[in-house]
Amino acid sequence: MPYAFSGFILDTEQRLLTVSNRPVQLTRQSYELLCYLVANPQRVITRDELIEHVWKGRIVADNTVDQSISKLRKSLNSAREGQYIEALYGEGFRFTPKGELTSAAGRTNRGRWFIIGVLVLFLAVAALSVTIWSGSRSIDAPPRPTQSAPSLTQPYAKDPRPAVAILPLRNHSEGAASFASGIHEEVLSQLSRIGTLRVISRTSVMRYEDTSATMPAIASELGVDAIVEGSVQQAGDQIRIHVNLIEASSDSSLWAHTFDRQLSAENLFAMQSEISKAIAATLDAKLTARDEARLARRPTNNLNAYQSFLLGRHNFDLRLNGEQGMLERAEKHYLQALELEPKYAEAMAGLAMVYAVYRDYSQSPLPQPAREIAIEYAQAALELEPSLGEPHAVLGLLSPDVTRGQFHLLRAIELEPNNSAALLWAGELDLATGFLERAETRFLAARDVEPTSPSATQWLAIAAYLRGDHAAAIEYAEQGRAMGFIPARGMLSIIHFWNGRAEKSAELLQTTAPAAERDAWLDLVTRAEPNGNPSPEMVNVVLGPDQGASIPHFRILYMFAIGAIDEGYELIEKRLPHGISAFVYVWHAQHPELRAHPAFTRLADQLGLPQYWAATELPRMCQTVPSSGFRCY
Repeated sequence: MPYAFSGFILDTEQRLLTVSNRPVQLTRQSYELLCYLVANPQRVITRDELIEHVWKGRIVADNTVDQSISKLRKSLNSAREGQYIEALYGEGFRFTPKGELTSAAGRTNRGRWFIIGVLVLFLAVAALSVTIWSGSRSIDAPPRPTQSAPSLTQPYAKDPRPAVAILPLRNHSEGAASFASGIHEEVLSQLSRIGTLRVISRTSVMRYEDTSATMPAIASELGVDAIVEGSVQQAGDQIRIHVNLIEASSDSSLWAHTFDRQLSAENLFAMQSEISKAIAATLDAKLTARDEARLARRPTNNLNAYQSFLLGRHNFDLRLNGEQGMLERAEKHYLQALELEPKYAEAMAGLAMVYAVYRDYSQSPLPQPAREIAIEYAQAALELEPSLGEPHAVLGLLSPDVTRGQFHLLRAIELEPNNSAALLWAGELDLATGFLERAETRFLAARDVEPTSPSATQWLAIAAYLRGDHAAAIEYAEQGRAMGFIPARGMLSIIHFWNGRAEKSAELLQTTAPAAERDAWLDLVTRAEPNGNPSPEMVNVVLGPDQGASIPHFRILYMFAIGAIDEGYELIEKRLPHGISAFVYVWHAQHPELRAHPAFTRLADQLGLPQYWAATELPRMCQTVPSSGFRCY
C-alpha cells in the first residue's frame, strides 16, 4: 500500500521509498522500522513495542533500537531535511510527519481522486516542460524500469569499508597456470560482491603476480588493511587450495587454511564460498541475506563449462595488458562454456562484457554490430540470474536513453559495489549529463577499488579540466602519464594549449599525435590561438586524413580548443552512436559558448536529457526558463 508523507512516497508492495521520484536507500531494518512508524503516526511507541513488532521479539539492547532510529533519521534527512521522528525521554518515539499522512489506496473516493489528480497534474507539468524544450514536436518519454535503484546523489567520502587485496594464487601444477588464475579471479569476484568489503580489482593486483615486494609495501601501495595470498595445486582428479589472510600493518597471519578436495564444480564452488565467508568474518564484514544467497549459488554443475568460463574471464582481463587477440580468446572460451551449459548466466554476462568493449579492443569483424550482441547477452543473463551486476553495467553503458542508462548503472553498483567498470561508466554518464562534481566522486570510488587504473585517473583529469581546475587536471594527467598511459599525454597537451603554453603542448604532441600527422600538429599548436578563429587548414589538421575517424575524443577536445565549435559538434555526432561519453566535452564550465550553440539543444534533446533532468534535477550550469524550457550557460 502506498503512503505519502512530507514529500515522500512509501510503497509497501514494491518495498520502495522515494522522494521527488528518486529512490531513497534504506537497509532492511530501517525499512521495517519506517513501515511500522508510518502505520502508527502521532502515537508514542515504546521500545518494547518496536522490539515486539519490528525485531519480532528477538532479544536486543535498548541502544540497538536507538541506533536504528538514528540511522533511519539520517536516511530521511539526507533525502529531504525535516523532523520526522520525535524522541520522548523515558517513554519512546513518535512519528511526526509534516502535513497529513495519506494513503494512495485511501478509504474514500475523494482520497483516491485527490491522488489521481496530483498524478495527472504532475504528468501534465512534466509533459509541458518537455514540450517547452522541444518546441512543437512530441517526444515519448522512455519506458520506466520497474526495479528500484539507489539514489542518484551520494556525496563521495573515503570508503570506510575494510579493504582487502587478493594476490594472484601461485600455480603449483604443471601447465595449469590459467586454471590457477581463473580460481583466483573467481574468489576475487565472489568477495567483491560482498557490499561490506572493499575489494581491490583484478587489474590492480595482477602486477604483484611475481613480485618480491613485502606485504606491508603492497598494502601501502594499494591502500588496504589485509592481503590474501595462496596457491593452487591440481593432481589428477584432486585439487588443493591454500589460502593465507595477512594483516597489512603487522605482516602476520589472521587466518589460513588448506582445502583438499576431489576436483568437481560442486567442490570448487564450495571451497570458494568457504574462503569468502572466512575472509569476510575475519575482517568483521557482515554478510547480508543477498550475500549469503550469492555465496551458496552454484552457477553450473559442469566442470568443463566452469573451466571454460574461468579461461574466458582470464583472457578478458589480459586485454588490458595490450596483448593482441585476448578478447577473441575470451569470446571463444565463453562460447564453449555456453555450448556445454546453455543456461550459464555468468558466461552470458561475460560475453556481454566482451561485445560491449569489442570496438575498442578487437580488430576482428563481426556479422552484426557488437552493441546489439552485447545487449542480447546481457538481457538473457538477467533473465536467468537477476542478481548479476555486469549485465546491468553493459545495458547502462550501451543504452541510448540516459534515464534508463543511469538506472542500469546504479543497479549494477548496488549489486556489485566493487565493480570499477560500472563506477567508471556511471561517472561518464554523469559527465555527459552535466553533473561534473558527481562524476568526479564516481571516478574516485572507481580508483578506490582499482588504484592502478589509468582509465579512472584519465577521467578524473577530464572532470577537473571541465570544472576549470586545470591544476588538478594536470596532476591527474601526470599520474596517468607515469602509468605509461598515452592518452594522458594528449590531455596534458590540450591543457597546456588552453593556457597558452604552445611549446609545452608541442613537446607532448611529439609522442601523442599519429606519426604521419605529427608535423602538421606541431605547426598547428604554434600558430593557432586558444578559442580563436581557426582557418580551414587548421580544422583539417584536427580532423586528420580519415576526417576524424581515429582518436575521436582527442580530436573533439582540440577542435573546441581552437574555437572550431561547429566541427567539434560534428565529431560528437559521429561518436554518439558508439557511446554517450563524447558529449562530456560540451560541459566545460569556463566556456558557455559551447552550450549556447544550437547543436547543444538538438543533441541534448536527442539523448533525452530534458526528460532525465525533469525526473531528477538540473545540473548546476542549467536553469529553468519559462519561455524556452531549460537553458544551460
